[in-house]
Amino acid sequence: MYRHSSLLHLVCLLLLIAVVLGACGGKPNIVGRWQFTATQGSWDYTWMEFFEDGTCTDSWGNDRTWTMLSDGRLKITAGFGAGEYLFDVKISGDTLQITDEYGNSAKGTR
Repeated sequence: MYRHSSLLHLVCLLLLIAVVLGACGGKPNIVGRWQFTATQGSWDYTWMEFFEDGTCTDSWGNDRTWTMLSDGRLKITAGFGAGEYLFDVKISGDTLQITDEYGNSAKGTR
């Protein structure tokens, strides 16, 4: 009985470690509505909202899809073949810094 109990505890511990490491080392959580206040360049969105299903919308009324790439960049794809846009993102808690390929950037809060 003791041996099976120890094995069960070990398996549970390993699963817990895997879950914690997966959550810590995963992609940044961009899901939610971000209100932008500080902007640089020609950034002119007042807000963007990212949904868990991989879609997003913005203050201009655009409906698009999004993906976090393995290199940490955000890819937003516009509908009807209108193009793909890449952004550098830094998320810390409820603060987002987003920068496009031209250096236009904004700081937002969730």
